[in-house]
Amino acid sequence: MIGVGLLAAVLSLSGCAEYKFAADEAKASDFMDSSATGGSDDTGEVDDLPEPGWFAISAQVIVQDGLALSGSASVHVEIVAEDGAEVLCDASLPGDWSGLSGDEEVALWWSFATQDAVLCAELPQIHLGVGPLLPDVRARLGAAGMDGVSASLYGAYVSTASGAPSAPDTFGYAARPEDLDGSGTGALPLLDGTYTLTPLYLIAL
Repeated sequence: MIGVGLLAAVLSLSGCAEYKFAADEAKASDFMDSSATGGSDDTGEVDDLPEPGWFAISAQVIVQDGLALSGSASVHVEIVAEDGAEVLCDASLPGDWSGLSGDEEVALWWSFATQDAVLCAELPQIHLGVGPLLPDVRARLGAAGMDGVSASLYGAYVSTASGAPSAPDTFGYAARPEDLDGSGTGALPLLDGTYTLTPLYLIAL
């Protein structure tokens, strides 16, 4: 069963309902100007970084005939502090990935090797997917001022299960450039094109 359990996890741990989404000033990627190495005191020593608690992920993939085109995918990850208020480090993941066929709920899956990622926290196995846009994500898009194009968009999915993807959650939306101007249909099967996956939710480490 697909859900948005990642959002519930954020709210239960943070004790507030101010999760980061596209129009929120606290969106994780808005902190990219923050130092990824911590601050420094008067002695010039670097302060300890806050504990990492989450990661935000964005990606791009070319779809052709319903499959991820070999060698076309890219993924960027930001490690976020437990309070969700600071990006601690970020990196692009290695390009070694494997495409997977879709299942009954998600139209397209692909998986990335994360063991060689140079980051300030260890990542789980990451499977990314593109599928239908769920009502909860559509509501977030409305709050972000994107309600007018939501019918043209797809859902971005993540699974951190070892092995094959399972128990997926939505973490954002996926779209081709033409989908963002409202001219797409949001219907499956996926049309050919370059899809960008944009995060609306942080994912627990």
